[in-house]
Amino acid sequence: EKIAVHPPSRRRTSELSSLMGGIGGDSIGIGSSGSAKIEGHVKFEQVFDIKPYLTDEKKKEVKSMLCRLFAVIVHSGKNSHSGHYICYVRNVAKNEWWKMDDARVMRASREEVVAAEAYMLFYSVMDHPMSVDLRNKEKAHKAEIAKKEASEKAEQLQREQLQKEEKSDVHHTNDAGNAESETKETSEAGAKRKRQEPEFKSGEEWARKMTTKPKSLLHAIRTAQDCFSERIEFKPEYFRCIKDEVEAGGKLGTGPSFGVSVNDIQDD
Repeated sequence: EKIAVHPPSRRRTSELSSLMGGIGGDSIGIGSSGSAKIEGHVKFEQVFDIKPYLTDEKKKEVKSMLCRLFAVIVHSGKNSHSGHYICYVRNVAKNEWWKMDDARVMRASREEVVAAEAYMLFYSVMDHPMSVDLRNKEKAHKAEIAKKEASEKAEQLQREQLQKEEKSDVHHTNDAGNAESETKETSEAGAKRKRQEPEFKSGEEWARKMTTKPKSLLHAIRTAQDCFSERIEFKPEYFRCIKDEVEAGGKLGTGPSFGVSVNDIQDD
């Protein structure tokens, strides 16, 4: 709906000037174009309910329609065609008032704001149905994003766990293969170390069966055997063979079940 406003005639301007002069006196400033300003303080509230001013249909939809003041414009001057404007703006988050005067911005007290001669007041509806709907949509959107991020994080953790398990399986398989290889190598080495059981357990036994020397020489043979045992040093492999036989159940005092060769003696 459009409203057309026609400029007042000279007669109407004169009548309006007379009327304003009779009502406002010195508190009314009239410009050359006939515009006037009623000066003085008008009380205004920081919060008020506009439900009484809603249509009957809208009144049924809401319990209340509270509005909160968030800006005040103040005009200094005798008419609307000249003068100076300043503005008070409220920081809603911190509940602070700030005074804007051209390039000068400074803190203002609540008392200074309510004492100002307001030219224009700005209110915002608290918990407007539209703003409530927007907040609910925003919360739902954030909840959906959080749910999606949690799901992606869970999937990432699951993938990492599967990768760890796969690496662990590969590691165990390699360990099993290495253990089997070591067992096989040990078995083969044992088979290589397995020696033929000697025909004679000692030099004395050999002398009795293979020579016709008198028994009086047995003492000399024992002495020679002891001499050799003190001066000959065997290789570590030979001692390992003896150790393995002992651990396998060999009895002390019976001697090894295998013979000695030149290859078992350390070189000088």
